[in-house]
Amino acid sequence: MSVTYPSQKIKSKTLETITEVIIDGEKLEILTDNKLGIQEIKVVNDGEVINVITDAVQVSDYENKIFDAVIQSGIPENLIQLANSLKFQSKVDNADNSSCIQTIVSTIDGTRILEIALLIENDESRNIEVTFNDSKWNIAVNQDDKNLVKYARILKYKLSAIPETVFSISFEQLLLVSELGKPIMETPLKDMIESYVEYPNFPPLTPDDDEYRQWRYDDDRPSKWPKERKYLYEKKQNELFFKIRCFKCDKSKDYTYFHTYYCPLKDNPAYYDYNLRAKWLDKYSDNPHEYIIGDDEICDNLRFQEKKFIDDFQQIKFDYLNECKKIFNHQNKISTSDFESEKIVFILSLLLKLSTLQNKLKINCERHHLFVYQSTLWPGRALSFYKDDSTHKEIGINFITEVNSKRMSEYINKILINLDAVSGTRLFSSIAEQITDFKDILDNSENLSSPDFYQRIYQQTVKSFQNNPEKIEIILADFYKLTQESIFASSFTILNTAKTNFINAIKPKSSIILETTIQINSVFPETITGIFIASDEPNTDTQLNIIVTENSQRIINSQNIANYQNKLFQELFSEVVDPDQILDFTNTLKFLTKQSSNNQYTGTLSSNDESYQINYRLIPTHQNQYTLHLQSAQFNWSNSYQVNLDEQTFVNFLNRLDSELVDFIQSLENAETLLSKAITLTPYPESNFYSGYLTTQNQNNKIDYRIDIDPQNHQTSFALTTNNHTWNYKLDTSNINHRNLIKHINPSFALQIEGDEALNALLNNDHIQAILICRHNNTSKDAVSIYSEASNSSSELTVLIETSNTDPSLHNILDDSQVVRIEKHYLENSYHYKLSFPNYDSNAKQIKLTQKITSSEKIQVQTTETNPVRILDVQGNVQISHHSEQVSSEIKEVEHEGFVEDANFTYHASGQLIIINLPESIIVEHYVKPPIQNILNGLEESFITLSSGDKITFLADNLAKLTIRLY
Repeated sequence: MSVTYPSQKIKSKTLETITEVIIDGEKLEILTDNKLGIQEIKVVNDGEVINVITDAVQVSDYENKIFDAVIQSGIPENLIQLANSLKFQSKVDNADNSSCIQTIVSTIDGTRILEIALLIENDESRNIEVTFNDSKWNIAVNQDDKNLVKYARILKYKLSAIPETVFSISFEQLLLVSELGKPIMETPLKDMIESYVEYPNFPPLTPDDDEYRQWRYDDDRPSKWPKERKYLYEKKQNELFFKIRCFKCDKSKDYTYFHTYYCPLKDNPAYYDYNLRAKWLDKYSDNPHEYIIGDDEICDNLRFQEKKFIDDFQQIKFDYLNECKKIFNHQNKISTSDFESEKIVFILSLLLKLSTLQNKLKINCERHHLFVYQSTLWPGRALSFYKDDSTHKEIGINFITEVNSKRMSEYINKILINLDAVSGTRLFSSIAEQITDFKDILDNSENLSSPDFYQRIYQQTVKSFQNNPEKIEIILADFYKLTQESIFASSFTILNTAKTNFINAIKPKSSIILETTIQINSVFPETITGIFIASDEPNTDTQLNIIVTENSQRIINSQNIANYQNKLFQELFSEVVDPDQILDFTNTLKFLTKQSSNNQYTGTLSSNDESYQINYRLIPTHQNQYTLHLQSAQFNWSNSYQVNLDEQTFVNFLNRLDSELVDFIQSLENAETLLSKAITLTPYPESNFYSGYLTTQNQNNKIDYRIDIDPQNHQTSFALTTNNHTWNYKLDTSNINHRNLIKHINPSFALQIEGDEALNALLNNDHIQAILICRHNNTSKDAVSIYSEASNSSSELTVLIETSNTDPSLHNILDDSQVVRIEKHYLENSYHYKLSFPNYDSNAKQIKLTQKITSSEKIQVQTTETNPVRILDVQGNVQISHHSEQVSSEIKEVEHEGFVEDANFTYHASGQLIIINLPESIIVEHYVKPPIQNILNGLEESFITLSSGDKITFLADNLAKLTIRLY
């Protein structure tokens, strides 16, 4: 980058520096305020200003670009000129400031700082030491180098003098531009005043039109007819100004309808004047009557009204002018401190007067005039009319005079632009739309001290324009220009000079934003309360609002927020770093990246412009203990925190990472809290449903689970594992959370447990006669239910196992209407069970029975090739498999406990197989589905008798899904 400085000068009173600089071929003219830094940059091409830059962000970009180029060049003269164009930041007090001045100057965003040491002898600058980071330049001021001496003198003046606040504003010039003192007829207003009559007119409908009948009902009420206008400028000589169409129509010879009209009447001069009467009689051979057709009175009334309107409007303008002059004349009677506030009072008052002129100043007067009924088919039948003629009718006419609102608005807007130019501000055009909001303040301005007045103006500005932050900054900048009051300082200046305290932070659980309240002490006269609004979503800039009143906030633009965040980075990471403050600060940054896996979280936080970043990593160390690692490579800093959920800062940070994380960590405190949490998580089972894992809804956190069954001791246990810790549980069916978790992760096994519980109750409770297992529809979710049937035949729901995505096949074990009933049954003085299907349909599902034969008498079973009858040995291995499509009758040897029996297998219709002479206590496995048709001893039975130890297996897709063992 190349940079040169053609010229530089300073205003001695204001210490404003004007610097010409050429950077990469672009010529700029820079205006620098000694306290505030660069205020505007003009872009010049061929001697003409082609652009004026006042936006703080663009100004800062240019300034930083120039700064870097000068530092890179290291040219002594340019270094001094650069220092002259920067903002005066602070001065080091010395015993003798007259011989050496040590100061700091900086860019407006504070990211680049020069340390200046100016040595003075005999009131002349002799030596200048410039320091930037690790670079230092020692510049001897050669008194023969006129340019160097000049720029050194500017620097001396800039660093040692006290600036005067000078901003001239000509009240007389403003009043002149406002045109309040100009006669209306000498301004464009003269062409905006419109006078017209508004009169009722029957719609152009005839009896041939469908709508005519509807309007015909209002024939005697012209006030109900649509209104039409006739403007005064439309009046033509020797023609009626207007006439009113009537509802009545005449029919011509060709049967065409013609409307009749009411025509205006006026006094007939010939009726009242003897000489004119004679002429009338001579001309028309008839005596004149009181009225003739004419609109002179109507037009004269409208012209008179327009004149009155202009006079009244002119008087209002003069009154407004005099009221503004009172403020102007008051300036010489007030103190200097109050004079600055008087500038604002004058400007806002003038603006309010101009705005009021735009209000629809209007005269609307209704007058009743006499009209006469006339036919268009027979015109001129009467030349004059009696006073009491029946064809007369009084009709109300509105006489209206007003200013054309659109053209008036354009006129006022043009004046506002001119006032902006004359005042050197943009206050007139910026505030105009909301000027009435300031009326109460202006009305009470004499009763307010200057600080109170400024505060109310500041608060009202923010309140009125809080939806337009850019306009707020423009208006406040102009108020500052007028008054130099710090309450009007720009948000950039406020934040750039801020000392920040973090107060508290609030993040509602359901919200994705965290609000951090801060207090700012800066050039602003009072402590400011601000609110950082940081989002959980990645790549979403943090917002910052300054609280002005209870109902209004000053919204800061994203770049100024970024500059402020970058400033905080530099402050918080300088020298001694406070880890707690860094943690508070991270909650005001945006997420650049976010990743999570296996209960661990990593990512990056940054300022809005991503200039500075902090990496984070949250990892579980054991059970509910987590460690948060923060690291800044740019500042060579890192720190590890032990997460403490009793501290809100940690809670806020974790909630930003994951809204479910805090609850998850809190659930890891002990076995019971973890169990309660596990029930709410989403299960992902392995194929056997006895192991798998559970996750939070967003799948960021995981708990592994495992169910273990000890078949010898008939005991079940389960384990939950996460964060390097395992919680072991022995299944306790009296613990509702145990049962709910099993239902949640393995519905089939849960149903088996509940079935065992129901059978145990059936066995030990005399009041329970049977249990029923069936499908149950619960709020459109398929479920399997177990009912207990009492001795009075009433059924009570014992448990309902809802099927879910965990095990969607569970509801296939029974058909929708299918019911399985297991009933107590006493046979030969011993306790047995009856298995039956009290309800089913053609789609009923089959179940598998594994039962021990209690006698060598014949048994009857169902069998198919797909589901044959199996005879099992002691170890449970298949000895014989037989189905109905084999030979109709055969004898097979069956071995049991060392004995061999010849068993007879005989096939009957409907898939029934009768087996005779099986060894007692041998185990038979077969399938059954309704209807049950056991024909034993000549009787048909609709149930199957089962004994203790027998098993009932429910199938899904021909695979064992649920097995219940009878006690």
